[in-house]
Amino acid sequence: MTGRVNGKIDTVDLYRFQVSRRSAVRLRLAGGDTSLELRRDGGRFLGRGTTVEENLRKGRYYIAVQGSGRYTLTRTSRLITRTRVLVAGRRKAVAAPGDVATMALRVAPGQSGRGEVLIERNDPLAGWQFVRRVRLRVVDGSARFTFRPADLGRYRASGVFAGTRAAAPSESGYARLRVREPLR
Repeated sequence: MTGRVNGKIDTVDLYRFQVSRRSAVRLRLAGGDTSLELRRDGGRFLGRGTTVEENLRKGRYYIAVQGSGRYTLTRTSRLITRTRVLVAGRRKAVAAPGDVATMALRVAPGQSGRGEVLIERNDPLAGWQFVRRVRLRVVDGSARFTFRPADLGRYRASGVFAGTRAAAPSESGYARLRVREPLR
């Protein structure tokens, strides 16, 4: 949107927009001697400046452009996503040596795009060590792959959804896999 405020009688331009789902919103104002304010529909102040980035929940919002001169106001919204990694459908799993573990990267709400899972193994002396990086194509919020641990021990996997033009990127916590022989 473009506009002009003259700093005298016309000192504020007011815009209203709505967010239908929780979103990461970026407002950018360029030109003139202007700044913007972001407020909820009840008037609660959320941010000020020439660039404001906020995670907004569903609702109505107002942007007030103040100052003097011609300006361009841009707004980009991206759906906020949540990413998680599962091993055998769980956050924690146990496997026997030689077993193959099915791992999944899940994105909610269901989006399609690029994802990545990083797998690490815990060395009792050196700590967490890189094992494998898996790049995935997430379709409708899900991607799967198999992993065969090379040795006994503790493994952990974390995931990343790279985001799209419509959906914000997100990162998961850890899913854990313990590979052990039965106690005798």
